[in-house]
Amino acid sequence: MGEPMYDGSGDSFAEALAGTGPRYSSMPNSTDPTRAALGALSVTTRLMKSEMLGPSTQSHGFGFSYEIILAKEHRFEYVDDILYFAVTHDMDRAGKFLGSHFRGLVYKYRSRENHSLIDVYDPSRNAHNAHIVSPVGQQSKETLNALLRSIQRSDHCYPFPSQYYCVFSQFNTPDFESPPLVMVQGNDVPQNKRMFEVTAKNELLLHVNPDMIEWMYRTIREEQAREATSRGRPTNRST
Repeated sequence: MGEPMYDGSGDSFAEALAGTGPRYSSMPNSTDPTRAALGALSVTTRLMKSEMLGPSTQSHGFGFSYEIILAKEHRFEYVDDILYFAVTHDMDRAGKFLGSHFRGLVYKYRSRENHSLIDVYDPSRNAHNAHIVSPVGQQSKETLNALLRSIQRSDHCYPFPSQYYCVFSQFNTPDFESPPLVMVQGNDVPQNKRMFEVTAKNELLLHVNPDMIEWMYRTIREEQAREATSRGRPTNRST
């Protein structure tokens, strides 16, 4: 592994996102596979914002889903089993936590040989659509037929359990909407520290610590105030 590489019709757009902002200043350029995967997921989560919340980038010739491939030792390996979703945290004008809710569409990416399986869930309609993206050129018809049979089963349910949970968060008050904040949780996170989990009934749960949410909100506002001061421009602050 080394410096990240971007390929495809949206490669320049993805590269423009990589490395921007404090959370992305250290990108996956180390030999640690876990750190490399998390760095790449932070970029794809920002790209997936257009699919989850709109407007979609598909009119520009790219979008819908993204693959991540790691070069490990002498082989390539997909970063697989990824759930993307968005969460809004509502605050009052004083910065007190009011509640959290899921927002927009939920996307699940899975790799099956050279095929991509993307499940899209719309919570507002309780609607689930599955999509298979086949590779260009020669492909395994056996794999494709097996995937088709799996998504056509009457007991096929939305695959919430995942290896990686990627969330696009925003903090809203009556007069403020925060910039986006990307968070990635892997399955290696201890149970008592997880922000997201899937129940035995296949329900996606959000574990909210009000004190932590309020601290994150204050940190965002304080950072904005420092940036505005450094530019010599005043900023509105919650009281």
